[in-house]
Amino acid sequence: MKMPTTLKQVKHNHQLNLEHFVKKACKKQLITYSSILHGQLPEHLECNKWNDAQQLYSSCVQCKEYSLALQTITQTVRPELKTLMI
Repeated sequence: MKMPTTLKQVKHNHQLNLEHFVKKACKKQLITYSSILHGQLPEHLECNKWNDAQQLYSSCVQCKEYSLALQTITQTVRPELKTLMI
């Protein structure tokens, strides 16, 4: 009998999927996804903005994992994403 997936495994797979999405998606798709997470129009978003001093994205409960994926990909593959939500 196959054991069920643990919550830790589910979260890890979700994070990998988010990172893959951030790596491949255009900026418009990334902003749209952030809007979906927050249930707000893009012009009203306060999260997912790059902070140069802290070298991370702002986040909240709804987008913590997404912001972490943005940070990882911005620092390793796509530095142009620092201007994603200006």
